[in-house]
Amino acid sequence: GLGTVIYLIFNGAVLGSSIQTASKFQDMDISEIVLALLPHGIFEIPAMIISGLIGFQIIEYLLLFFSNNISVLIKDFLKQLLLRIIIVLILTTLAGVIEWYITFKFFKGDYL
Repeated sequence: GLGTVIYLIFNGAVLGSSIQTASKFQDMDISEIVLALLPHGIFEIPAMIISGLIGFQIIEYLLLFFSNNISVLIKDFLKQLLLRIIIVLILTTLAGVIEWYITFKFFKGDYL
């Protein structure tokens, strides 16, 4: 719960700080910032949101755990957890590959 909220706030703050730094110190306008973030951000931001969802899902299942069939809940929880972890890994890997091979090459590493 609280760890998930802190994780999401921290990642939002890092993104906001990166945008501010690019705008203020690198003289990038909004279109350049969007172009720098968009290619890998399409994958990275949903991965962060799904990661946050996993944290909230744990709380949901703990609450259900005390009121329902435990074996069905555990099976369902593990199935959903595994699927979401796989999705996060795929999205994060795609974001990293795109950032390294496309974004950095396009901006020649100057924007970070």
